[in-house]
Amino acid sequence: MTDTIRSQFDELQLPVGAPAVDKRRRGYGFEKFLESLLEHDGLSPRIRIRPSGEEIDGSFHMDHRTFLLEAKWHAKPLPASVIYAFKGKVDGKLEGTIGVFVSMSGYSKDAINALTAGKDLNVVLFDEKDVEAAIIHGFAPILRIKLRAAAEEGVVFYPFTSTLMKVNPDSVSVDLEVANSDVSALSKQVLILCEGSDDRRVLNRIGQRILEHRGLSANLRIMAAQGKRGIPRVANAIYPILPDGTPIIVVVDGDGEEIETERMIVENTTVPIKLVIIDPEIEVWLAQGAEDPRNEVRRLARLEQIPISQYVDNQIKVMDINEKSASEDSFREFYDALFEAVGGNV
Repeated sequence: MTDTIRSQFDELQLPVGAPAVDKRRRGYGFEKFLESLLEHDGLSPRIRIRPSGEEIDGSFHMDHRTFLLEAKWHAKPLPASVIYAFKGKVDGKLEGTIGVFVSMSGYSKDAINALTAGKDLNVVLFDEKDVEAAIIHGFAPILRIKLRAAAEEGVVFYPFTSTLMKVNPDSVSVDLEVANSDVSALSKQVLILCEGSDDRRVLNRIGQRILEHRGLSANLRIMAAQGKRGIPRVANAIYPILPDGTPIIVVVDGDGEEIETERMIVENTTVPIKLVIIDPEIEVWLAQGAEDPRNEVRRLARLEQIPISQYVDNQIKVMDINEKSASEDSFREFYDALFEAVGGNV
């Protein structure tokens, strides 16, 4: 049955620049795929519910509770307004109803931050990696983990998987996607928490360069909380299942508000962390001296006519680690934190 669901999911992939009619057709196909995924776990899904005055993508039943479902497959991360529109539908149903929002394009940082700041939490979020993991592990087990994190720490988006970089200077470094429920199975690891998927990619590649530069081996597990306010809650939620003594490095953008950022992270984190604040944003490591580092990286990628991810990888490959450590304070802080976390002496 898993192979059938995987095939159903693979058929939904579209080439870049696909016409709007194909995207609309994919939206319908995505709902049918989710219906199959939920049926596989015995969750009794209903798709396309139309109560008076509104439309809901679906509902399902798990552990004696009914959940409302919304699913989107857009080109860009969804803003807070879209999530709040769904939350409004959930608010209008039986008290205790929980909404599950699935976005294949992820969520903007303002969406996660806005939901995290709210007091009435009744929506949990899935992204593309969660959906792909559900094909392997099942939808219900992943939802239960997310619900526990939401109940215990108020996490609206708890990533089920994280990027694991196994760095060994004597062999090829390996990049894996692993379930966070298996986190205790690894030894000699460092957990790096950041805001979003772009940050995760940068830290993954730079972390590899730093360890190889010093001839060190380690398992770097990198998680993206999809927003600054979610970082302390994700740290608090995952800490109990980490092997004893696992270092946690939190890397967050200052966004021109370093003092406020530090206060928010420190006051809401109840577990030991090493905090590195990059001001204004992590792209300053790639476009040092630029007034707007993030847009400068995008501009340079366009000039070279390559994807931003490829441009970032190219810049990190040729980065002079010693020079960057000497010229950029936040980079040196991350360098020192990582070196110390894997057993080196700063």
